[in-house]
Amino acid sequence: MRRVRSLGSTSVELAITLPIAITLIIGAFEIGRMITCRMMLSYAAAEGVQRASLLGVTNHTLVETTVKNASPMLNLADNKIDVLVNAATTESASAFTGRAANDTVTVRIEYSYQSILRPTWNRTWTETSVAMRTQ
Repeated sequence: MRRVRSLGSTSVELAITLPIAITLIIGAFEIGRMITCRMMLSYAAAEGVQRASLLGVTNHTLVETTVKNASPMLNLADNKIDVLVNAATTESASAFTGRAANDTVTVRIEYSYQSILRPTWNRTWTETSVAMRTQ
């Protein structure tokens, strides 16, 4: 008779603690995913601005490709990556190729983070990286 009671209390304890444990595990996964996306976005902006500051780069699409290759998990769209020279958008190739030494190059990336747990936790991050053209 004692054994049956202990099995019943074990089932109740499991029913109480299992949802809490699952919530904590999924929450840890979500936080890790969010931190990974944020770090990847920062790294992609830094790689893009490093590429844009080089003399041999003559087209802003090369910078956008570098940003996309540096962040493959984010699936960034072209319209979310801005390459700026002296705070002016370089939509045309002539604006980008007209850079001079000591011009400030900025890469700005906008990314919409989609939460797995709750759609209401979605965030839009903008990462900016600035460098002075030295070569």
